[in-house]
Amino acid sequence: MQMSYRPHTQTGHQVPDWIESLELDGARQMARHHPPKVLILYGSLRARSYSKLLAYEFARILDLLGAEVRIFDPADLPMKDEVSAEHDKVTELRNLSMWSEAQVWCCPEQHGTITGVFKNQIDWIPLALGSVRPTQGRVLAVAQVSLPVLFTIVQASTKSHNVSHQW
Repeated sequence: MQMSYRPHTQTGHQVPDWIESLELDGARQMARHHPPKVLILYGSLRARSYSKLLAYEFARILDLLGAEVRIFDPADLPMKDEVSAEHDKVTELRNLSMWSEAQVWCCPEQHGTITGVFKNQIDWIPLALGSVRPTQGRVLAVAQVSLPVLFTIVQASTKSHNVSHQW
């Protein structure tokens, strides 16, 4: 399980962590009583995509706060309706969705919308199992990666506030 759902815990070297400088005792104490179960989905198949890196950072932070975190790897998930819902990757995604109490969706922006890889994951999560939607009653965080826009926003905000940073 360590490698398949928790790749963010596999590091080759230790570096100072900015999270450790924050006061998070209250959040950690709440998580000790009931560690929230968080599923993270990302929308790229590239080995080193920014959305995947951001998803891993979300996972790492949530893990440090005491959450139980699982990351779903969308590789080998077939296109919706090409195979039956009993396919191993489809079953894996649906089981993780039902297991979770919260989800983080992290996707790159592509032509002004989400990627096909990400849309395919959402499509495979059924709208209803019985009379309950798998996402019903869950907390959802959505993050979209769009570096040129992000850089433009950061650049504009630093110029308007006369803040000097090297990027």
